[in-house]
Amino acid sequence: MNELIFEFESLNGNKCLVLQTSWGVKLGYVGVPTDHKYYGIQYDTEDMWDAPVHGGLSYSDKLPGFPDNLWFFGYDFAHAGDYIPGLTIHGKEVDVWHVVDECEKLSQFLNIKSHSYDTKEILKKFGLSDEEIDIITKKDVLN
Repeated sequence: MNELIFEFESLNGNKCLVLQTSWGVKLGYVGVPTDHKYYGIQYDTEDMWDAPVHGGLSYSDKLPGFPDNLWFFGYDFAHAGDYIPGLTIHGKEVDVWHVVDECEKLSQFLNIKSHSYDTKEILKKFGLSDEEIDIITKKDVLN
């Protein structure tokens, strides 16, 4: 059973959790509500490949003990090269604040990506042509 270490609301309003496994590995989760574009989306879909968290996403689902109206995306610190208490001697232990920082980044990522389809409508209001909008909204231009 995982232990809840820290629970907080991200700067943009998503529920964030820091958990620790029984063997000492930290886990981070960000929950999005039912009206969020990514509610119910699996972590391994193409939209999630570039999630800016340690090792990439490794979880998406509801979490036992938390409201059913939240869909959680999670990641862990149990990858090759990570310090795992009792199993590895390399790496260094991850502190809670590092996991909190990763949760904030993930929360921001999820909210920004969920609004990317509205960008074209906003730009149309400024009188831009479809060609101009396509150039502006290409991923490599915005990132």
